[in-house]
Amino acid sequence: MALDAEQKRVATGILGAVLFSAIVLAAGYFLYPFAQRPLTTAGDRVAFVLKADLFLFAWLAFAIARVATGRIALILDSRER
Repeated sequence: MALDAEQKRVATGILGAVLFSAIVLAAGYFLYPFAQRPLTTAGDRVAFVLKADLFLFAWLAFAIARVATGRIALILDSRER
């Protein structure tokens, strides 16, 4: 299937996003300060989960902002045509 220039640009962007996500998630796995001691109390476990969720929330917020920016640009571009 032959792709036109716009489709190639989108496919390249998708590939770049997948590679970027894989690199950041792998780096997060190796660099995240996992608990050095057993999490014995409920408070320790809750604190650990909140730290991990904060990272995931930041990642999700960034992704949503990027998609919203792209959608707004697409809407503005379609109005100019």
